[in-house]
Amino acid sequence: MEGSLHICYISFKGGTNMNSYNCVDVSEWNGDIDWEAAAADDVKYAFIRAGFGQDIESQDDKYFHINMERALAAGIKVGVYFYSYAVDYDTAVGEAEHCIRLIEPYRDKISFPVFYDLEEKKNISKSLKDVVDGFRNKMEYHGYNVGCYVTTSWYDKYFRDIECDYIWLAYLGSTKPDYCDIWQYSWTEKVAGVGDCDADILYNTDMKLL
Repeated sequence: MEGSLHICYISFKGGTNMNSYNCVDVSEWNGDIDWEAAAADDVKYAFIRAGFGQDIESQDDKYFHINMERALAAGIKVGVYFYSYAVDYDTAVGEAEHCIRLIEPYRDKISFPVFYDLEEKKNISKSLKDVVDGFRNKMEYHGYNVGCYVTTSWYDKYFRDIECDYIWLAYLGSTKPDYCDIWQYSWTEKVAGVGDCDADILYNTDMKLL
């Protein structure tokens, strides 16, 4: 796979305790978040869902703007992710247009590439490569760097021949996979101000939105 991959060695705070996050990822399903409390609990980075699907307001994440503004105010560096239901190149382009509408006001405030969240079986119904290319090409045309969020099983089965500069891997294990920029290691970590949530370790702090 082409792109910048980073092999990192980590030491968990608290010995073998997996409470090692420096990043969380959230959506409207996490409800009203106390970002000041999260920042005090070692959350340095947050990936916030912008929306999902095609460019209609009902598919905006209802907490996107709230989470962006409050996380930034708490001094947390933010990235965004977009959940995909695309089945081909054209529907992926539509999702990119939706994402661009939502994130454009934050162009100078987002610290990391936009991550395309690929986990629906619909994504692979025809060609996952076409889906990734459609989203990526449209985003890059508008000046945005793009990464992909996938599980380790999807990466191993489908991503070896797909071009993606940054990889965010979901892997509920005790050892970091050696081919990701961000590792999502838990879906139920207890984080102050958030509660049970997705917890991540962000390794590549050199990633840029633009």
